[in-house]
Amino acid sequence: MVGMKFSYTLTKRILYKILLLLLIACSSRIEPEGHPSGLMISEINPNKWTSLVKQNLLQLSQVYDLSPFLFTKMIQVESKVIPQSHPVFILNTRFAEKPLHLLAMFLNQEFQWWLIQNQEKYQAAFRELKKAVPNAPETNSLGKDSTYIKILAAQLEFLALTHYLGLNESKRIQAEKVSIEKQDPWVYKTVQLREAPIRRILHSHHLLPPPLN
Repeated sequence: MVGMKFSYTLTKRILYKILLLLLIACSSRIEPEGHPSGLMISEINPNKWTSLVKQNLLQLSQVYDLSPFLFTKMIQVESKVIPQSHPVFILNTRFAEKPLHLLAMFLNQEFQWWLIQNQEKYQAAFRELKKAVPNAPETNSLGKDSTYIKILAAQLEFLALTHYLGLNESKRIQAEKVSIEKQDPWVYKTVQLREAPIRRILHSHHLLPPPLN
């Protein structure tokens, strides 16, 4: 009888620990849910800002047909991180209350996926871009090479925004990013000043995805 009571108590403790672990896991991450757009968005350390970013992204995907530029559909949203495309696509919550800037940030990371997926074409464009823009600074710890992929991605971002929003609105967003961007102001200023030659490089190496080409 004592053995049965001990076993029952031990089982209760184990079940309690399992439940506690599940609650902790759920509080630190909200798993992606299916959506007609195909986007699978996870919230890391969920809060009202990660929820707002997720909500706005899903709404943007209903307003605009983003399918031509969904090179990866698995997205993580987390506060107080630097956005990145690889190895995991991560967006921060900086533009949670600015949907069009959020759209720009999202497109930029998608286009970095596009460039890396087309490695041979990207490398050829990279070599030509280095000649056209020889004095690129190091914008992060990865060195100048990452600056050049950011230039190409920012150019593609501008073209996609123009496709969705029109030229005047995309120029307005671009001008704001030049003034407020903390990580890559030089990149956006370069795209602003050298739009035509950078676009020509993308076109000549077949790196303008439909419907941008």
